[in-house]
Amino acid sequence: MRYGLSPIGRVPTQIDFADYRDVNGIKLPFRITYAWLDGRDAIVLNEIQTNVPVDETKFGRPAPLKPQ
Repeated sequence: MRYGLSPIGRVPTQIDFADYRDVNGIKLPFRITYAWLDGRDAIVLNEIQTNVPVDETKFGRPAPLKPQ
């Protein structure tokens, strides 16, 4: 449970972790649920990979935005 400040007072947010599975010797949650005052989101993962190589170009500067 987490409480954030807002103009109307403290607002609670609850994060629940479930369905822990072994991934390379580490137990990780495959279901994450966020609940707050006006809704709920559920994230369900099918696969988690660790130590996956990432292409260096992913860390480059993005192209400048073109005016519309």
